[in-house]
Amino acid sequence: MTVKTLFITVIFTALFIGDAPLCLGSDDSPTIQSLMSTKEFERCGLKKLTTEELSALNHWLIKYTANEAEIVKKNSQFVKESEDQVIQSRIIGKFYGWKKGATFQLENGQIWEQRNTTYWKTNMDNPEVVIRKNLIGNYDMEVVDAKRKIGVTRIK
Repeated sequence: MTVKTLFITVIFTALFIGDAPLCLGSDDSPTIQSLMSTKEFERCGLKKLTTEELSALNHWLIKYTANEAEIVKKNSQFVKESEDQVIQSRIIGKFYGWKKGATFQLENGQIWEQRNTTYWKTNMDNPEVVIRKNLIGNYDMEVVDAKRKIGVTRIK
């Protein structure tokens, strides 16, 4: 996957996260820093960019996505395959939302960990969740009744 393709898929992932809060730039557009985990950001070598370079990249991504998002969503086999992978289960017991490093034990035996720093507070019992693979191969977990999503990584 080329760097350009990676950036494009990151932005498309943002389009699919719906109501998930994003860190926004000065023009209310999501930034590459808010769309990637710290580990992903470093792995892609973006930590080396200056503030001006990151700003230019963020502006390019928004401009490119605004012009090409619908075309790629309709024509990309990668997007279609990513949308097909779904896990449905429930979080066991009390669920209070998420914060950096939170883990979620599911009824199906899987354990997932939040992969970013987003914070959301709630109080639910055994909420139903749906986990889908996103465009760049990571997973997003949606709390169905709340219609809230968060990036997760499977740890067991």
